[in-house]
Amino acid sequence: MSSHRISKEERLKKMEALKRQQEEKQKTVDAAEAALDSAKVLVKKKKFEEAKDKYLEAAQNFRKIKWDNEAELVENEAKDMELKRLDYEDQVAKIEDRKKKAQNEFDQRANDILAKKEEERRLIELAKLKLSPQIQRKIDEAASMLKKGQIRESKGKWKQALQRYQFVLDSYIELEKSEEEISVMKAKIEELTKKINP
Repeated sequence: MSSHRISKEERLKKMEALKRQQEEKQKTVDAAEAALDSAKVLVKKKKFEEAKDKYLEAAQNFRKIKWDNEAELVENEAKDMELKRLDYEDQVAKIEDRKKKAQNEFDQRANDILAKKEEERRLIELAKLKLSPQIQRKIDEAASMLKKGQIRESKGKWKQALQRYQFVLDSYIELEKSEEEISVMKAKIEELTKKINP
C-alpha cells in the first residue's frame, strides 16, 4: 500500500518536473520568436547590425532547447546581415552620387542662365551709353518734366502737374520704357484727374 502511494507521489513529481520543463522550453521558444520578430523589424528599418544581434539571440535560444536546425538557419540569416548592410550602403552611395550629379548639373545651368542675364544687362548698359543724342535728350526731358510735375503736385498745382505727367507718359511710351514705369505714370495721372474732377 505504501509503495503504491510512493510511486503515485513520484509520478506527480515527475509530471510537475515535466510541466516545468515544458514551461521553460515554451519561454525559450517565445524569447527566440520575439527576437526573430525584432530582427525582422530592424531589417525593414535598415538597422542591420542590431538585426544581426537579434538573430544571434534567437539562435542562442534555439540551441538551449536543442533546436539545432532552426538555430543554424537563424545563424545563417545573421551572417547575411553584413552583406545586406554593404548592399544597402552601396545603394545609398549611388543615390547620393545621382543627387550630387543632378545638383551639379542644376547649379551649372543656373550659373549659365545668370551669366547670360549678366551679359544681356551689360550689353544694355553699353547700349545706353551709346544712345543717340536725340534719344538722350528725350530721356533727360522726361526726367526733368517728372521732377517739375512732382514739385507742382506737392504745391497743389494739380493741372500743371497733370500736364507734365502726361508729357512724361508720352515720352515713356515713345522710349519704350518698362511696363512698370508706364503703369506707375498712368496711375499717377488717373489719381490727379480724380482730384481735379471729383
